Amino acid sequence: MKNRIKTIKSTLFYFYKYGIPSYIIAFGESLGDNLLLTVLSRELYGRRHKNIWVKSNQQQLFEHNPDIKLILPFG
Repeated sequence: MKNRIKTIKSTLFYFYKYGIPSYIIAFGESLGDNLLLTVLSRELYGRRHKNIWVKSNQQQLFEHNPDIKLILPFG
């Protein structure tokens, strides 16, 4: 129960700070899967979806990507 409350609280904080996301994308935990997310986020951004969040444990891959608004931990 405490984990659910913590998750809801952090989610509401992210919504308040970054807005409601157009997409939250996650594909897997391997390096290739995360590299594929860079291509997908670029395509979504090009289609005017400006608030894209990524779930990944390899945050350093996305740190300077202008197409991604927020990087969340995977799992």
